[in-house]
Amino acid sequence: AVVSTQSTGSQAKSTQTKLGRPDASELESTEDAVTSHIYRADKLPFKRQSHYQVCDIQDTRCHAVLKNFETDVYTHEHGFYTKDAVAAVRKVMTEQLKDLLDKKKECDALGGDDILDVM
Repeated sequence: AVVSTQSTGSQAKSTQTKLGRPDASELESTEDAVTSHIYRADKLPFKRQSHYQVCDIQDTRCHAVLKNFETDVYTHEHGFYTKDAVAAVRKVMTEQLKDLLDKKKECDALGGDDILDVM
């Protein structure tokens, strides 16, 4: 199953390679280059709209939500999840992204260089 999110607020637009990945010049470190496809609640995505495979979501809250939507019946579109699973995880991810953007704005307002200073 693939979950997509779209960030809100002012975030820099990213240029993309032909494969849809962020341009290497935009990545801050080698770690960012290796993990740009991973969803974590404490890190802004590189692109405004992102698509994640369930196996690439590293967040306990999202996995707890997914656990509630598991089924024994496999479908091509949703895997072993009900059709409501994607919407439920998208809602959690959107809430987390909005919280992170609010913290980033607070950090910027305080003149901080690192969003972790606010967290």
